[in-house]
This record gives sequence, structure tokens and C-alpha cells, in this order.
Amino acid sequence: SLRKGMRNEPRVIGDFRNWQRYRYIPGAWDRVKNDVVVDPAETALRLHKAHPRAKVLLVIREQADWLHSVYKYSITQLPATQRSFADYCATPYGAVLLQAGHFDQTIRAYIDVFGSHSVRVLRYEDIINAPERFMAELCAFIGISERPIPQRRENESHAQIARILRFFPILDRLPRSVKAAVKPVAARLLPGARGVLLSSRDIRILRGVYTVSNQRTEKLRS
Repeated sequence: SLRKGMRNEPRVIGDFRNWQRYRYIPGAWDRVKNDVVVDPAETALRLHKAHPRAKVLLVIREQADWLHSVYKYSITQLPATQRSFADYCATPYGAVLLQAGHFDQTIRAYIDVFGSHSVRVLRYEDIINAPERFMAELCAFIGISERPIPQRRENESHAQIARILRFFPILDRLPRSVKAAVKPVAARLLPGARGVLLSSRDIRILRGVYTVSNQRTEKLRS
């Protein structure tokens, strides 16, 4: 069997409703810390117990780009007056993802449990930048003949909608027909570049946070 992807959800060991209630509330970590476990080693061990002969495929993405993508889909979950990226990072869910961005820790955990021969780490960016190489590595790991990446795009970006809802949270409460009419006007009033939610400062900080982790990740992938 093949298991894929980075597992970002913590394991809930206490009150699941408590985790759901507070996971998008900035500063609420103390309310959930006793209800969840965030530990890639434990996750790897639990998966190995259920599927000891599995091959594990981990697809990693440049952290600033990945967190930007997750953040834009979480905008509407945040309190209406607390929708900045800093607010998101201060939520329990944001804190979990910031920790998960240290990919070397997750990769090391799976290699320790399954062995390096059963773990393959691919880069999300290579789907666009080096599709032939990505598919060659993927197919070789799975054990099937090579095939091209499908050209049809799935799950297109909703970054512009996320930006509108961050700056104009009142739109959440409007009827759908009114939203549709107002959004084009709201979009023209937005500051900054179209579709961009993170500032250049946010991106610099994130890349600095993960510099050492990324160096370790490259060693594990080599």
C-alpha cells in the first residue's frame, strides 16, 4: 500500500469539540494543548502499526507558498476582526502548521520507522518546473510505467476571494446574490497586488525560520 502527503492535523486525544471550537481563535493554544498531540514520530509509528509494509510518499512544498495557500482557504474561519496572517499564525491550527513546516522532522520520523527504501520525498514545485522528472520518480517509486501529468488543472486558486473577505468581513453575512454583486467592487478597492495575501516581510520571516530545516531536508532527500 502507498501512503501519501504530509499529515498536518494533530491527533485529538481529548475533547474533539473543544479543538474544533478553538482551532481558529488567535491566542487559544492553552485551551486545546491538552486535547491534541503534535508529533510526527507518533504518527509514523501508528501508521506503521496499521500498514507495516507501506511505501510512504511525502510531497513537500516551499513553506511560504504552502502556508499562503492554507491561510487563504482559512480566512473565513477566523474571527471577522482578526484575519491577518499574524492572527492566523497565532491560532492553534496555525501553530500546528508552522511546526509541520519543519519537513525534516517528519521525513526523519518516517525514515526511522519505515526505512529509507520505503520513503520517497518529492517537491510540489516540480509538478510545474520539472514534470517529467517528477513523474519518473513517482512512477518508479510506485512501481508502474511512466505516464505524463494530466494537463487539466484542479482546485483553482481562490486567493482573490480570500483577500476580499479579509478586508471586508461584513461580506460573510450578506446573501449570496448580494455578495456576487458587491465582490467586483470590493476587489477594486483592495490594496496591494492581486491575489497576494502575504507581505514580503512575512515571506522573509518564514524563509528564515525554515532555513536550517530545509538544509536538513536536502540531506535526507539526497
